Amino acid sequence: MFKKIVDCHLTFECLHDFHDDRNVYANIKVKEEGQKNIYRRYRISYRDAIKMVSCEGTYELELDHILFSPAPLCNPGGENDSGWVISLLLNASFYYGMITPEEFVCYVRRHFDDYYLKKYYSKKKLCRDFFNRYFRHTTKVSFSYCYEKLFDYYELNIEQKGQAVYVERGGEFAGCYYDNLDRLRPITSPKYLERVIPIAEKLWVCFMEEILSISITNAST
Repeated sequence: MFKKIVDCHLTFECLHDFHDDRNVYANIKVKEEGQKNIYRRYRISYRDAIKMVSCEGTYELELDHILFSPAPLCNPGGENDSGWVISLLLNASFYYGMITPEEFVCYVRRHFDDYYLKKYYSKKKLCRDFFNRYFRHTTKVSFSYCYEKLFDYYELNIEQKGQAVYVERGGEFAGCYYDNLDRLRPITSPKYLERVIPIAEKLWVCFMEEILSISITNAST
């Protein structure tokens, strides 16, 4: 079993100009659980990352040809977990042009659904990690590394494009009264349905707006 990732760095490899001869992979060093000073190293390519976006299951690594399971390294909200490694590789493969913008969005969405939404118990940690890992450095600087400011900036887009849910409100205790039989009865406030856009949905709308702004910028240059 694994305990944690203690080192990770990316390597870009370009043997020829052909697309299939390019690769980017993460070199990770993992400390094994319950063992003192016992470490193992793995090379995880972007093609491996695409297969393991859920951070579940076991896979044969493309470069080392050994079995690897990302699940024991899942530590949502922690540093250097398997989700962090996946985000590094997806971003790098997009940056180096190994996957198209459409493929990038597709893989990130799967990662978002299968890892962030399923494994994070805190939506604040989810937003913080996803914002830090998938938004451009210039965006993070512009919004002072605060995803709440991003929500404010894209408030209209979120309202128009975010998938809302309806949450039942009301029904709170509001006092007591005596009925016609002189029995003490509780009074509750009226119940109603409130339209709410979940925080994770707000985050995804902001991500898509940022991707759209990148596409527009690239198209105009």
